[in-house]
Parts: sequence; structure tokens; C-alpha cells
Amino acid sequence: SPRLSRAAVGSFLGELGKPEGQYTHDWDSQAFHQALLAEYVKSFSLEGHGLMDCVRIFLSAFRLPGEAQQIDRILVAFSERCHAQSREGQSGLVENAEVAYLLCFSIIMLNTDRHNANIKVEKKMTLEQFVRNNLNYGRDVNQTRPLPRDFLEAIYASISAQPIRTEGDEAWQ
Repeated sequence: SPRLSRAAVGSFLGELGKPEGQYTHDWDSQAFHQALLAEYVKSFSLEGHGLMDCVRIFLSAFRLPGEAQQIDRILVAFSERCHAQSREGQSGLVENAEVAYLLCFSIIMLNTDRHNANIKVEKKMTLEQFVRNNLNYGRDVNQTRPLPRDFLEAIYASISAQPIRTEGDEAWQ
């Protein structure tokens, strides 16, 4: 609904819900919250978009909550869809949803780092640091080959040139 607060949408999407027997309404249950998040993510058509564009499309619709566990829940659900539909996921460049998750989280951190006025210029992440952090996630996440440097450089350049914003809200930080 366009009249809902984008911050409230993000907060609700990130909610875990209450365990069985501890809720009075179905919309308070963990099962409802998990199903709602899954359906919300499915509502985005990401087919054929690049991973960076998928992140921009998704995050333009709501404001991520501030709590790390809530962000994690949202990104796990999104990463499955992003991997399945993005060009990089379909081509095998990003080999699985876990790699998509790590890269999406890194993109969010980069966005904050590059565009938060409270971070001193000399403390901001450099291109080399971003590439080093994301080049090779290793076999622990079943990514058998490093991500291409030019792919990571393009993500860095995209975020540096244009921050991710939530439509209708101030810059997302």
C-alpha cells in the first residue's frame, strides 16, 4: 500500500513473530511472518536484472529496519529470489543464494559507508577494500571461483555514484 510508512513495512517484514501458543492473532505468529516475508519477496519481478539492480529495486520499496537480526531475515529471503532471478545467479557467476546474501549485505554496508556523513572520509571503504572483502568467499559457501574484479568494481562505482534510496523517503543510511 503506497500510504504505509516505508519504515513500518521494513520493521514488520523483519519481525520474527511469536512462537506457537504465545500469540493471540494469526498475524502475530512466526509462521505468518515467515509466509508474509516470502510472499512479499516473491512480489518483485527481478528476472533478467543484474544483482545490483535487484538490490536497488527491492530496497526502494521499504526502509530496512535498524536491528541486525531483522535485516538478516529480510536479506536471507531476498537473496534466494535474487539468486534465482538475477543475471549473475542465472549465469552461475553467483553460484548460490548464500553468495548473493553475502554480496547483498556487503552492498548495504558499502552504501552506508559511502553516503553516511558521520563517517570521516579517511575511514571510508576504498575500492581495494571492497574488492578484497568480496572477491573470494571460498568453498565454505560453495562459491568455487572468485567473483570477477570488474563485477565488484562496477558495484562499487554504482554505489559511489548513486546511493540506494527508499522511494519517497530521505536517503537510506
